[in-house]
Amino acid sequence: MQLDNYYLIGIILAATIISFGAGWLIRSSMLNRRLRHLLRTISDIRAGVAVPPPPGGSGAAAQIDSALYSFDKLVTDLRQSLESSDRKTRILVETMPIGIMITDGGGNILTTNPQAQELLGMSAAELASYSIREIFADLQDEALFSHEKTNMSFESCLSRGEDDRVFVEVSIKEFGRRDTWLVSFIDISERKKIERLKQEFTEMITHDLRAPLTSIQLYLEMLICGRYGPLPEAALMRARAAEDSCQRLVDLINSLLEIERLASGSIELALDLTEVASIFERSVQALEGLIESRKLVLSVEGTDLELICDEERLMQVLINLLSNAIKYSPDGGRLLLSAETKGSVIRFCVADDGPGIPAEFRESIFERFYQVPGQAKQGSSGLGLAICREIVSAHGGQIGVESNNGRGSKFWFTIPSKPGSWQ
Repeated sequence: MQLDNYYLIGIILAATIISFGAGWLIRSSMLNRRLRHLLRTISDIRAGVAVPPPPGGSGAAAQIDSALYSFDKLVTDLRQSLESSDRKTRILVETMPIGIMITDGGGNILTTNPQAQELLGMSAAELASYSIREIFADLQDEALFSHEKTNMSFESCLSRGEDDRVFVEVSIKEFGRRDTWLVSFIDISERKKIERLKQEFTEMITHDLRAPLTSIQLYLEMLICGRYGPLPEAALMRARAAEDSCQRLVDLINSLLEIERLASGSIELALDLTEVASIFERSVQALEGLIESRKLVLSVEGTDLELICDEERLMQVLINLLSNAIKYSPDGGRLLLSAETKGSVIRFCVADDGPGIPAEFRESIFERFYQVPGQAKQGSSGLGLAICREIVSAHGGQIGVESNNGRGSKFWFTIPSKPGSWQ
C-alpha cells in the first residue's frame, strides 16, 4: 500500500515537471518569434522600409508593435525633413552667385559649387587636384590652416587666360568640424572698374577743373580790388557774386578730392597724444564769430581727457558738426560740446536745439551729397558729414546721431583712447 502511494506521488511529480517543461518550451518559442519580429522591424526602420500598422490587441506584444510603428513614423518624418532641407541647401549653394569651396586642413580642395567652377574656369574634377594656395596667389598666410586664426578676408586677382582676369573678394572661415574650411569668393571686377573710373574722374577734376577755377577766382579778385580800374556798383556786385560762386565750386572740388583720398586710405594720420581741451578750444575759436552773431549759448564739458589722435583731423570733424549745429539752431538757442570716457573709447557729442532729424534719414545723412528733405541750406554740398565719417573711421571709431524730431539733435562719434584698442 505504501509502495503504491510512492508510485502515485512519482507519477504526479513527473506530470508536473512535464507540464512545466512544455509550457516553458512553448513560451520560449513564442519569445523567439517575438524577438525575431522585433529585430526584423528595427532592420526595416533602419533601411527605410515602411512598417505596417500594428494588428491591434492589448497585450505586451501589441504595445511593442504600436511603439515600433510610432517610432517608424517619427524616423520617416525626420528623414523626409532632412532630405528636404538638404535639397534646399544644395539648390541654394548651386544657384547663389558666390563661389564656394570646402577644403581640408591643408587647404586642399574637397568640394566646389558651379559658380566657383565658372569663376575659376575649371571643372570640379580639375579643381579637386588643386590647393587653395595655388588658386589665390595673394594667400600667403601659413598660420591660417594651423588654427592660429579662425577666419580671414582679402582681395585677389584670378588669371583665367592671357587677357582674362577676374578680381575677387575672398573670405575663409572654419567650417563645421575641425580641419575643414569654407572658402567663399565673389566677383568684384565691376566694382574695381568703377573705382578706377572714380580715380580717373578725381584726377580729371584736379587737373581740368580746379586749376581754371583758381585762375578765374584770381581775376575776379583783381577786378573787385580795382586792379583794372574802378567798376560801377552794379558790376561790382555781380563780380562779388561770381567770386562767391567760384569759391563754392572750389570748396566742393576740394571736398570731393579730400573724401576720395580719405576713403582710399592715401592720407596718413599725424597721431600724437592730444588734450581734449586743446581740440575744443581751437574748434570753438574758429566759429566764435558765428556763435556770437546768432546769440547762441555754448556749454563745454569733459575737457580733462587725453587721447592719441590726429588733432587737426578731429578739429575738422568738430568744426563741421558745430557749424551744422549753429546753422540749424534758432537764434538764442543752446549748444553743447562734450566728451566722456566710455570703456576703451572717448565719446564726443555736439548737441543743438534745431529741428531734429527724422528717424528714416539718420543713416542716410552720412552718405555723400545727401541732405534731409526740407532742411537743405544754401551753399551746403552735402559732403561734410561724409568727410566726418571717413575721418572718424580712419581713427577706428564710429559716428552717429540721436534725435527727437522737432526737438534738436545730438551728433556723436567715438575715438579709441589708445591705438592698441582700434578696430
